Amino acid sequence: MKWPALLILIALAVTDVNAQVFVPTGHMTRARGGHSATLLQDGRVLIAGGGSPLAYGEASASTEIYDPDSETFTEIRSMTSPRASHSAVLLTDGRVLLAGGCAAPCSISAELYDPPTGTFSKTGNMSIAQAVHAAVLLRNGKVLVVGSLTIELFDPASGTFASLGKSQLTSFYGSSGYRATLLADATVLLTGDLDALIYHPATNQFHNVPLRLNFTGATSTPLLGGSVLFAGGFDPDSYPERAYSRSVLYDPVTQTFGIAAVMRQPRDSHTATLLRDGRVLLAGGNNGDGFDETTGILGSAEMYDPATAKFSQLASKMILHRDGHKATLLRDGRVLITGGRTARSNWQQVTDTLAELFVPQSYSGAVPQLSLDSTRFCAGDRWVLHADAVQPLSAVQISGTWNSTPWTIPNWTTSREDGTVEASGTFGADTVGDYWVWLHTGGNVSNTVAIRIEDCTAVFQR
Repeated sequence: MKWPALLILIALAVTDVNAQVFVPTGHMTRARGGHSATLLQDGRVLIAGGGSPLAYGEASASTEIYDPDSETFTEIRSMTSPRASHSAVLLTDGRVLLAGGCAAPCSISAELYDPPTGTFSKTGNMSIAQAVHAAVLLRNGKVLVVGSLTIELFDPASGTFASLGKSQLTSFYGSSGYRATLLADATVLLTGDLDALIYHPATNQFHNVPLRLNFTGATSTPLLGGSVLFAGGFDPDSYPERAYSRSVLYDPVTQTFGIAAVMRQPRDSHTATLLRDGRVLLAGGNNGDGFDETTGILGSAEMYDPATAKFSQLASKMILHRDGHKATLLRDGRVLITGGRTARSNWQQVTDTLAELFVPQSYSGAVPQLSLDSTRFCAGDRWVLHADAVQPLSAVQISGTWNSTPWTIPNWTTSREDGTVEASGTFGADTVGDYWVWLHTGGNVSNTVAIRIEDCTAVFQR
């Protein structure tokens, strides 16, 4: 069943003008836990694998596509192998790498999804079976895979994995133990439950970063300003499970971790999503066994604002209580929430296919319209940017992602008296990569524009 867009308009109309709400967006073709949800280059979402949220160890090869325009889920061809708790990474050429996962037993296999043909095909195998591992796209187009035993590098050009040696990270629980965050300088921050490393792609070298905290079950979210927010998690020595309300910020300049603000709700197995306006949405999760508002499977959500360095509770709750779910930021700024262990209350478990959207505050009202003169550029090319429907004479922040790494220029320019923005410049040699770009001004976020900058000299010389 498709929930019409009218429901979203009604939900926004009956709340405050700065409403930020959760609304239904139809049903997946099956209930899933341990699945992956990958935003494709065309704005749709590939949802793959997983098993029944209430039957651990189960895995499926089934996949489906979510279309944010029609708000519908459509089943597509199956993967070549059943997978749950696997990794899924969007490659620079638009394909998706799906690797590892468990289907009794865990798998060394990997495969590629090709959106134009809608097909899955096998690619090279990992050296060791991996599940609930971390994978991240590097700026050179390769994928770093970090697990309990090895760290490997996938090369899309050859379709092969190469081992970089034994993993030096420690995890108490595989489902919570590994995080890989691409930083602004192209290095990768790798964290286990008790330790952290920096990976240098240029040299394939690692170095240790002091970590004196337990990160079991914490989420890691790169912020627009370059730091990384770690939030929540749980005490591995507690039974029943006790979640943390602690947050930690990693400073890439000093390479240090520091205690940050206290969350409004202890939670683990939650999601943390960087929004277009720079805030972070933390949704759902769990806090042990219970039936009240602070324990059990949670339906609450909160927001972290880097500008104030504080968390605030959202008045709106998720439609379903969830833990172990997926949250995917769509190109229009909304967040798609799918699957996981669901409940109607804090501990009344159900198996539900209902998906929902978080509609952020910046999505309401008039949205500035951004355009660039092209979607593909060569390094050294001139670019021209235009935006309409901007608040006159207001400060404009330009933000984006560079090969998945967020960046921002807070006071980039000021809009004109007629409510437009005009800017131009030249792309430098160090700007090669895939970008999503948007503007933030007057409390609203513009549409998102996808562009690619290539080293055309190197292409010509080949």
